[in-house]
Amino acid sequence: MRGRRTSWRALPSIAVALFLATAAWPADDERPAVEPTYEVRAALTETLSRLVRELFQERNDDGLAYRRGSFSHSFRAAPPDGWQVTFHRDTADRDRLRTERLLLTLQQQDGAWRVVDERVQGTFDGLVRGYVGDEEFHRFDRFSLDHEGLVITARNGSLYTDRFAGRLYRIVITAEQLEQRYAPPPHGTSFQAAAAWDYLTTKTPEKFEFAPEHVGLTCDPEECDRLLASAFTGLRPVAIEETDPALRRLYEEFRDEQERELRENGFRGFATPFEPGRRFLAVVVKKKGADDRLWLLHDSWAGWEVRFGATEYGTFLGYYSQQTLAGDVTPYDLEQRDDADARDYDLRAVAGTVELALADHSTMTGDVTFRLVTKRALRVLPFAIARLMRGGGIKSQFRDPSLVIDSIQNEQGRELTWVRVGSYGGVVVLPAEVPGGTRLTLRMQFTNEGAIYKLSPSYSRVARGGWLPFVRFSDTLEELDLTVKVPARYKTLGVGRKVHESTAGEVTTTRWVADGQVAFPTIIFGDYVVRQPAFRAERNDGTPIDVTIHVDRDGMTDWNIRPKQLPTLAEQAANALNLYREIFGVDYPYDKLDLVNDPMGFLYGQSPASIVYLGSAAFRGEGILVAAVGPWTMKSARSLVAHEVGHQWWGGIVTHANDRNYWFVESIAEYASALYLEAINEREDREKGWKAYLGEVERWREQVVHADLFGSVQHARSLNGGAYHAAIYAKGPYALHMLRMTFGREKFFTFLENLATELNGRPVVTRDIQRVAEETFGVPMDWFFDQWIRGTGLPEFELVYDTRATEDGNWLIEGKLIQRVVVGNPRHELTGVQFGGFVSVTAIGKKSKREYPTRLALEGAETPFMFKIPEKPGKLLLNKDGEMLSRKVEITRKRD
Repeated sequence: MRGRRTSWRALPSIAVALFLATAAWPADDERPAVEPTYEVRAALTETLSRLVRELFQERNDDGLAYRRGSFSHSFRAAPPDGWQVTFHRDTADRDRLRTERLLLTLQQQDGAWRVVDERVQGTFDGLVRGYVGDEEFHRFDRFSLDHEGLVITARNGSLYTDRFAGRLYRIVITAEQLEQRYAPPPHGTSFQAAAAWDYLTTKTPEKFEFAPEHVGLTCDPEECDRLLASAFTGLRPVAIEETDPALRRLYEEFRDEQERELRENGFRGFATPFEPGRRFLAVVVKKKGADDRLWLLHDSWAGWEVRFGATEYGTFLGYYSQQTLAGDVTPYDLEQRDDADARDYDLRAVAGTVELALADHSTMTGDVTFRLVTKRALRVLPFAIARLMRGGGIKSQFRDPSLVIDSIQNEQGRELTWVRVGSYGGVVVLPAEVPGGTRLTLRMQFTNEGAIYKLSPSYSRVARGGWLPFVRFSDTLEELDLTVKVPARYKTLGVGRKVHESTAGEVTTTRWVADGQVAFPTIIFGDYVVRQPAFRAERNDGTPIDVTIHVDRDGMTDWNIRPKQLPTLAEQAANALNLYREIFGVDYPYDKLDLVNDPMGFLYGQSPASIVYLGSAAFRGEGILVAAVGPWTMKSARSLVAHEVGHQWWGGIVTHANDRNYWFVESIAEYASALYLEAINEREDREKGWKAYLGEVERWREQVVHADLFGSVQHARSLNGGAYHAAIYAKGPYALHMLRMTFGREKFFTFLENLATELNGRPVVTRDIQRVAEETFGVPMDWFFDQWIRGTGLPEFELVYDTRATEDGNWLIEGKLIQRVVVGNPRHELTGVQFGGFVSVTAIGKKSKREYPTRLALEGAETPFMFKIPEKPGKLLLNKDGEMLSRKVEITRKRD
């Protein structure tokens, strides 16, 4: 349902888009705006646009563009016959960007509008960058780095250093003897990290054990200074000609790339300096003679401060630093650590107006007010808008938006300064540092060009995650009041409750208000075919929930969808709403649920508050999907709607606190879809319902077994592709099935209800879920969560047994259950690791075919057992209902 976020703070070279400074405002800035006529506005705009062009045509001594401008489209009358407007002028020096917010007065002279007065309202010069030419070169005798599991040594080498804002931030090393080795440190790793490392270094040792060609270090200035002073011996400055040929080649490539990028954009590379107190070290090791790399990232602002990765696998390990673990912190404290891009503020409310596809089909304009609360002492406040993905799969393309700011104002309506640095990210720069807990209100008037992708005449979409400034993909809002304007031929679908709709001329206006918290706010508009279910969903008080299917008209034709197929999905959604209201004990918070197709997807879904997006293939009949693609599509199609409706509770009502604890949003929604299939089929026959449920359990097992899953469920965000999907969409829900089989149906369903009711409206981490489990089941649950959520690996079982008649007329069955734990695909055994839990051994009577189950508590590598049944056994079944997730089961009779 959701995606990961990328912090603009990752490295100094990652620039940010907008800056805002609140200097003193003169009386002129507070004068009420009076709208000029259309003709006067056009003439004023042309004069200002010419000024922008003239600024951009200016060149510095190096022949680079170094000045630019932008202006507000809000004009104020300046009696007797002039107009005033806010204008921003940027000047890029070698290593610093200066922004001036100007108040320009324009008057008509000789039939043309001209600038007759210019007043500086505010200045900001807090953006800095590095530049080519300040690098220094050294030779050294020895180098040694031992950091969070990564050890690098070098002899007889060369290096060059680079600076950012005049301070050291990058060191590149080559050497005659350069070696590296890595192993997850025991102080910061879990069983997951150790097992994954053991497996991967056995499977592909060449990705991790190699001779380095060079090493690059990027660090905060204090860390870089410390390394240069303590990690090298025999360090001495030299001319570039005295360094290794390999280092000279690396430097020349770096220099040429920097100069090329600067020629293309004279404003590239500006960012805020590293803040004091933030420790950052990125180590990248390049393999000699190949394009393979491994890296270690240590960022004290990240959730997992230390992350390790390698070519092919990506960044697949995350853990806490030795310094953090040495402090007075609990596991719960660690799980609650903010992600790097969520440590600054909480967004509380969004209100305003957006216009979609009115000027042209790809442009959005907005006048939106954001209310937020700072989470720590801040001088700068980051925000970003999302890129719009076009197409699917690995080769997905992105349309880069172009955010044009018309005006940024404070709560009193005073104009603020902003600085453009990039096209889709930015920060607000406050006039002075504010403490944590400060409430801020910012009004932004903007245009986002390239924000809308028009797929067909009847279907357009925006980037759903962060399509508004300041709104991040994971934000949960307390208030939403959004007015949306679209071309009159389209219908708008929004989040929450539609309180107004009107059409005037060629524009339809709707207003959407949310009565409760909103996760993942979104807007969609199109020309739809609409259907509703034959029965209704209801809230606890009996009020109806308006469930409606929307498929765009071109999509109906392109995907060969028949109108009579649509009510089926609406009925699935209505059934799921009614079922989940009862199971989770928390009412659905909205009075409607819109399901809308997405032609850019196949069998997939996303579930913002009160809206469900479904890939257009989901609207085809099951028989057609099976014939065209394969039988797997039938299972996916049957549970897809129920899964996405489940997100209205898991991800909507109960939200995740950070990326590291996102897994349950998908895992519980997926498990809910299995409960839906069980309930729907149970209406005909109880056994049929149980069979449908177990079919989903087996499907999850198959996904886990066939995936190269070497990471844990909780750490799934660090996995790629199929392993990520198997972890949270299969292993996570299977863990819930194991809880049901371990503690019984009644206690398990009490657990689900307790989860929803106790965690309602809260940002949740994994140990919140564990706490509810322990309170519900009445036993410590570390063993379970350590194995199945925080750990990795799957047990394999072998049951060895024999039978004999006893003197009392019964039959004795005795033997032992042998387990070993394996990880990955191909499987790799984890030495000395065993899982605990419960599995069943079921004897089938030879004549009666009656089942005689007994439950075994696993006790290490071998678990002996002995039980009697009243007749001769025919065969034995192990783990009949999948009580424990296992890779395989073998049953051997001794005498055979």
